[in-house]
Amino acid sequence: MHGEELKRRVRVYGDAGFQLAVHAIGDGAARDVVDAFSDYLAPGNDRRFRMEHSQIVHPADQERMAAYGIYAPVQPIHATSDMPWAETMLGPERIRYAYAWTDLIQRGVAVSLGSDFPVEDGCPLAGMHAACTRQDHRGQPLGGWYPEQRLRPEDALLGYTQWAARAGFDDARFGRLEPGFAADITVLDRSPLDVPIGDLAGLQAQGVVVAGAGMSD
Repeated sequence: MHGEELKRRVRVYGDAGFQLAVHAIGDGAARDVVDAFSDYLAPGNDRRFRMEHSQIVHPADQERMAAYGIYAPVQPIHATSDMPWAETMLGPERIRYAYAWTDLIQRGVAVSLGSDFPVEDGCPLAGMHAACTRQDHRGQPLGGWYPEQRLRPEDALLGYTQWAARAGFDDARFGRLEPGFAADITVLDRSPLDVPIGDLAGLQAQGVVVAGAGMSD
């Protein structure tokens, strides 16, 4: 679906009060979605319409996403899964704005992180490793694939917590360890902010608390 039909459906469901979420992987699909959302939304709105994956987004469309408050839920492990073939398929120009999470954040786009489970590994630590190293589980390629797009561990952690909650309008009850928020906690053996980024995928859960109650295996 694209063009006028996509715009029509955005109007129908937007007027009905829905928070829209549309999948877009290629840059053509991303442009269609940004066109449709920006045709309907006012700049600076807080409707939090989402373009799921936001995988290959031209810089001009990244700017429009920021202007119209279009959210980018991305899956970091897609980059490390796709890197063996992505540049061959996309070409040397398009690859520069593919899986470009740092560019999205720097342009003011609201990014959140996820796994795309069951397509990919559902463990957030595997996703954090991919986000921060741009390497596969074997540590390849050395230095990371397009390492300028690596996320800081602080941003990767926010992406799976506060930013993810915000993308779903759940930021008043999830995503923070504060009074009044849901007591959903994973206790790790080490802090993801204190270990070398190459060790992120190897962190171990020592305990889990859900709604204030301790859980066991």
